[in-house]
Amino acid sequence: MIEIIKELFWEASYIVEEIQPEFKSDIEHLSFIAKITKENKFDFFLVIDLKEVNIDESNLHDIIDDYFEYIVDKNEEQGIDKNLSLLILLQKDTVKIDRDLTSFVYDLEEDPYDFKKYVLSYTKEQFSLVEQQFKNENSITSVFQRIIQNKNMFSEFKNTTNKESQLIYDLISKCFIKLHFLSLQIDTINLSNLESEIREELTQYQLDLREKIISIESKEEINLELVLEKLGVVEEDE
Repeated sequence: MIEIIKELFWEASYIVEEIQPEFKSDIEHLSFIAKITKENKFDFFLVIDLKEVNIDESNLHDIIDDYFEYIVDKNEEQGIDKNLSLLILLQKDTVKIDRDLTSFVYDLEEDPYDFKKYVLSYTKEQFSLVEQQFKNENSITSVFQRIIQNKNMFSEFKNTTNKESQLIYDLISKCFIKLHFLSLQIDTINLSNLESEIREELTQYQLDLREKIISIESKEEINLELVLEKLGVVEEDE
């Protein structure tokens, strides 16, 4: 999963650096730092991929503290300690809501110290399904955009009618929520013309009534009697 996230940062013009902290930990994990400091952007991300589902919370906080000290010490960019976000990739067994995991994620993301913290949970099955979407594709970001805008997959995700679509859409949507540089790219060319659709649904009589109402020049002078006159329901000066 960390390779997918890394590619998203690359495609968003972040500089991605592999890091090898010297501190020891009993929790198996991979990590990298992504940063961008140009074009009026000043943003830093530390990404940690945890391979173990059962995590000792105290040990995790120790890792986070060690990483924070390491990054601030190794990077000379001014203000990195104020603009550093942490994304934890957490592999779990099921997509079902787990009370303990929910509590863990909430406590971590709401913790105001050191980092802005985000937790992206996923399963092996989700990762495998999402990875398959990138075959013969040049851009992971474009695949993400295509999936997040897919109306059928969204419907299946909401209605759980298709397990694979649900799992894929669940993970992709989480990425959009956790990574602020991912924004929904709406194709305005394919948007329907609402006015044209409305006109097609109206009868000629209804269209005539619509035009008569629109033709009333002064909105301030609109009253029921004037509208009825325009519509021909009552005659003028009756």
